Amino acid sequence: IHILGICGTFMGGLAQILKESGHQVSGSDIQFYPPMSDHLDSLEIELIEGYSLKTLPKADLYVIGNALSRGNESVEYILNNQLPFKSGPEILGEILKDRKVLAVSGTHGKTTTSYMLAHIFLALNKNIGHSVTGFDLAKDQVKILVDAGGKSTEDINSTIQTSDVVISMLPSGKIVKSVYLGDQGIIENAPDNLLLIDSSTIDVETARDVSKNAISKNLHIVDAPVSGGVGGAQAGTLTFMVGGEKSAFDRAKEFLDIMGGNIIYAGLSGNGQAAKICNNMLLGISMIGTAEAFNLAENLGLDAQTFFDISSTASGQCWSMTSYCPVPGPVPSSPANNNYEPGFASALMLKDLRLSQEAARMTSSSTPLGANATSIYEEIETLGHDGIDFSGVIKLLQNKLK
Repeated sequence: IHILGICGTFMGGLAQILKESGHQVSGSDIQFYPPMSDHLDSLEIELIEGYSLKTLPKADLYVIGNALSRGNESVEYILNNQLPFKSGPEILGEILKDRKVLAVSGTHGKTTTSYMLAHIFLALNKNIGHSVTGFDLAKDQVKILVDAGGKSTEDINSTIQTSDVVISMLPSGKIVKSVYLGDQGIIENAPDNLLLIDSSTIDVETARDVSKNAISKNLHIVDAPVSGGVGGAQAGTLTFMVGGEKSAFDRAKEFLDIMGGNIIYAGLSGNGQAAKICNNMLLGISMIGTAEAFNLAENLGLDAQTFFDISSTASGQCWSMTSYCPVPGPVPSSPANNNYEPGFASALMLKDLRLSQEAARMTSSSTPLGANATSIYEEIETLGHDGIDFSGVIKLLQNKLK
């Protein structure tokens, strides 16, 4: 690799990174001055004075410094002969593509500080993560973020001006519309190319409407609802079901990978919501069926652990049994062993079941078990117990909810 304009702080630093990465590096400049020239000499990087074609070495790649311009003899030769070349920022970008590097503006100039930080973090192989700012009406949740090293804001539209990505998780489609649409909404006030990730579970129609508005404003957006509950969020193992343009998904995946264990592209906008609604309809049906089986087994004189040992290895095996068992004992981590404190509340399950039935009506799809599951969780709501975990449906079947 031959670098034109090597004696500047940025290009000289880039030369060191390339040399330490195993490349053979040389460079040319119109003048050499310490300490950079001495430093490059110590790295055994060949230095050539001037940009004459007579002294331009053959190279697999030329890196052209930002101080050079058209009309320079060597630059014109490289361009006219279509020799392989790149700019310094291009090369640094490739080096840092899979790394997270803190960007700091310094008084001496962005290229100098970028180089210094890049070299320090490359040398330390240090992952410094992301700067996170949050807003929530529940101030106790904001405090958790701040205590963990994040920041809080009361002015969303101001904060997004200096943000790369906005991630939202809101209770309903109506609220999603109020946050994203309208004159005071995020979409109307966002800078170009801002990435929007909405992880709310809402109706497909609203997701597609918000996406259409965002794309019209030159923004990237995905709907990315999650599965995995509080435990999955804490462990960083959530499943994200992502809908949106493929280019938006590719941008979003970097951030979703931090929070999830399974990031699945479901297709165009709204498809993430479609996947979540269908999955949770199946989950609700499955949990009720599992609870019914345990309840019947008990009434027939079969204890829960014995039934679990049999069914968990037989054709009745399912996630609701082996990972989230609705009775105390067999699965220690299940809410049943914690008085049904919610990992995923019955109210949230009912919300998703209602979304499934709304979608079924819109598409003329027959979902009789989904309809029955909805009515069962509505009964829990009517009794005032929708704050319990959704596996607590077994208490309804046992007539223990009053």
